[in-house]
Amino acid sequence: MSENKKNPHQGHRLKLKKRFLTQGLEGFEDHNILELILFFAIPRRDTNEIAHALIERFGSFSRVFEASVEELCSVDGIGEHAAHLIKTYPAVAKRYYQDRFKEEKRLPMYHQMGQDLVLQFAGVNHEQVLVLFYDNSLGFRGQVLLHEGDINSVTFSLRKVCDAALQHNAAYMIMAHNHPRGLPIASSEDLNTTSRVQNFLSQMNVILIDHFIIGEGRFSSVQKEVYYNVAELIKDRIKITEERSEKM
Repeated sequence: MSENKKNPHQGHRLKLKKRFLTQGLEGFEDHNILELILFFAIPRRDTNEIAHALIERFGSFSRVFEASVEELCSVDGIGEHAAHLIKTYPAVAKRYYQDRFKEEKRLPMYHQMGQDLVLQFAGVNHEQVLVLFYDNSLGFRGQVLLHEGDINSVTFSLRKVCDAALQHNAAYMIMAHNHPRGLPIASSEDLNTTSRVQNFLSQMNVILIDHFIIGEGRFSSVQKEVYYNVAELIKDRIKITEERSEKM
């Protein structure tokens, strides 16, 4: 008995896999991407039908990945194995972009930084605060998931900011947090928190470059469209150092 007779969907699967390998995801519909993922967890059923059911159940492609394992298993054709596979993708994407940040030699420009941060927060359905550190030459020193929960809550500790900055021997810092179910618009509380962190870091001779807000697959920042100028950032740092020296 041929493989196609054993699995009537095998020809379609091979065709879709080959299309991905030669063209990437360009031209793929959302359900085609889910269908491709499900090939590796559901060997015998028509995954096209299941992919459509997932999007219909959760409302969009991204919401499928944000659903819990229990919610995913409520869709006909999705078992625990398939649900776990779906949940793996956002986590793997996040780890990938964290590793890519480590390889960056210099601070990315505004738009590249924002886009990278959007991908890092993909699939995160609760509020998180991420900080990235850079040295005197704006070389990447590392990043820390600083806080989980409301950024304006009393549990958001400036002490943690201090400890992380010292640990990474930082001269510059970028802060980012997400609005899991909201637009990437800085609230008055976000602006107040930015000011608090900025003032606190200045006492340590560390410059807060920007504070990004991530939401609905988009980003904004407190600095908005200000592009990072290396010379100006270093000039600001020298100025802060001189002002501190004069006070001593």
